[in-house]
Amino acid sequence: MNGSLELHKGWTVMRVLDLHGVRHAEARNQTIRFVEDGLNRWDMAQVVTGHSQAMRDVVIGVLDEYKLEYNVGGYLGTDPAMIIVKLEGEEV
Repeated sequence: MNGSLELHKGWTVMRVLDLHGVRHAEARNQTIRFVEDGLNRWDMAQVVTGHSQAMRDVVIGVLDEYKLEYNVGGYLGTDPAMIIVKLEGEEV
């Protein structure tokens, strides 16, 4: 597997990290591993945080450490439980 699945020319399956039911302390570790796995390998990824602002803050803290671009609320900015991440950035 090369990090993404070809569905149709130019289409790929987005990688997802679902943090539902994960404690905030473990969410930081899982987010770091997810970013490390995908950094400069996947174009985009999705992190599902649920509706906890504290969980979003944990994830955003990691994404900021890696200087990654992201959009809270998904592509349209309407779903606060989702963060879309561009995984092309500087390694820390």
